[in-house]
Amino acid sequence: SGGVEIPFNISNVIIYCVVSGRERPLVNWTTPELDENYENTITVETDGLLYVVTSIFNITNFTTDHAGIYHCNATNCAGEDGDEVNVAKQVVYFVGFSSPMFSG
Repeated sequence: SGGVEIPFNISNVIIYCVVSGRERPLVNWTTPELDENYENTITVETDGLLYVVTSIFNITNFTTDHAGIYHCNATNCAGEDGDEVNVAKQVVYFVGFSSPMFSG
């Protein structure tokens, strides 16, 4: 777990969650409320003994409205595990000022 701040000029965010188990884990995400600008792609690989599940959570047009905690949760018959990341959007403020030199 941890946090990451997305630079103000970056609009696409990809979060990876990779889990493994002898029984195939099911992966789901708990996220801030999102509109339809995200995609979750899941791939499963196995060697016959171990399953490796990769979930790629891709958010397009990321804004400050999408900031928050993204929690990846994996479950199978052996139990449950998960991790989370706090994703924030960097905000740039432009401050205006007036100077007596330029006023009339």
